[in-house]
Amino acid sequence: MKKQLSIAMLMIIMMFSTVGCSNAPTYAVVNGVKLTESDFNQFLPLYYSAEGIRVEQVDVGIKEYILGEMINQEVIAQHFSDKKDAILGESIDSEFEEYKAAMEADQAQVEFMTSNNISYEYLKKVFINQRYMDYFNEQVAQAVKALKNQQMAEYAKDQSAFEQVRAMHILVSDEAAANDIIKKLNDGKDFNTLAYEFSIDPSVSENGGDLGYTSKGDMVEEFEKVAFSLPIGQISKPVETQYGYHIIKVIDRRVPTFDELFVSGGALYDKLFTAKYEEMLAQIKTNMKIEKNPIPE
Repeated sequence: MKKQLSIAMLMIIMMFSTVGCSNAPTYAVVNGVKLTESDFNQFLPLYYSAEGIRVEQVDVGIKEYILGEMINQEVIAQHFSDKKDAILGESIDSEFEEYKAAMEADQAQVEFMTSNNISYEYLKKVFINQRYMDYFNEQVAQAVKALKNQQMAEYAKDQSAFEQVRAMHILVSDEAAANDIIKKLNDGKDFNTLAYEFSIDPSVSENGGDLGYTSKGDMVEEFEKVAFSLPIGQISKPVETQYGYHIIKVIDRRVPTFDELFVSGGALYDKLFTAKYEEMLAQIKTNMKIEKNPIPE
């Protein structure tokens, strides 16, 4: 939900020193502060490691998105720099040194950082920027909480609008393969077993095709339309989306309580948080001069 580096990631990155490249190409400039190729090449592996993105999935499109996240962190850090003492505190330097020392004691993490040429200077910048991001996220959370009474009234008016479905799916690249799998399912084959065997969804190794409970707006339109109309236990015809062909099976429906929805991690709260985050970030950016260059392929 939150547009920030996780605590686990911060623990990973507090390591060792290499010298950065001062004349590296510039990928972006935020109010005169350059974000260079060297910065990006250090940030990139940390980001995809923390987010569970496989190396082979990191194409130019994903790199452009991650560069946008780098820019956002710089924007937030600059915007709140006048509150530096209150946000960072007097012990920020010693806290960084403690993180670094702890990470240097882990050989696997040292090897990961060494292979990606992460410098002490860059690590400290990320560490400090994370504090600014934490502060911004707190501001966003307060803005979302202020909407509670309004959202409670909407929930009371029409609870069905907050229905969730728990669906399973098998994703394949062509319709013929989808129809072949549907035949196997109709012959009594197990859905999970076929998902593990045939699905090209990268998450299938972790969830066996079970997507958990989803709300309206979480999935692409074609998938959502079928999932929310399909009777429990029934298998869909092939559903084409931008990702390929899906075989969908709904295994449960529910309407969560308002308290389940309006809590961090709840569907409604997270949706509101994301929208408010983007709104507040966009407002901050109106006062920033931001230049962004294409990432070379």
